[in-house]
Amino acid sequence: MLSELHWENILLHILNMAILFVIVRFLVYRPLRRFLSARSERVAASLEEARKAREEADALHAQARGIIAGAEEEARARAMEITSAANESVKAMTETAQAQGRAITEKAKAAAQAEHDKAMAGLRTEVIDLATGMAAQILRQEMNAQDTLRVAQEYFKSERDGDGGDAA
Repeated sequence: MLSELHWENILLHILNMAILFVIVRFLVYRPLRRFLSARSERVAASLEEARKAREEADALHAQARGIIAGAEEEARARAMEITSAANESVKAMTETAQAQGRAITEKAKAAAQAEHDKAMAGLRTEVIDLATGMAAQILRQEMNAQDTLRVAQEYFKSERDGDGGDAA
């Protein structure tokens, strides 16, 4: 059986395999290895870029948080200033209104007092006129106590009715 083997064919096949191996190695393996190596480098570079972009995004995110926190703090401070200014304005308006109220009250009291004084002066004048008129009528007649009372009543009645004349 070994005698039937064709050593030449076997050697030729081995030589063909070796040549094919060398050709495949130069034509396929090395370019494939270069391609895969370049691809690995591109993937590594992309991962590095992604990592840098992620770091930049995190830094920007942290910066944005800081800006937002600063803006919120500034808004709180501004709101406190506005609230304080509004409270001061309300206080000033309240004080002004109270002062105006006191002034109006004082004017009303003064006007009421003037009206009271005027009414009292008028009453005094009227009482004096009544007393003078009664005294004049009493002096015109000689009378006793009942006559004096009757004359006074008649006088008051005539004064009330408005005729203002002598009722003797």
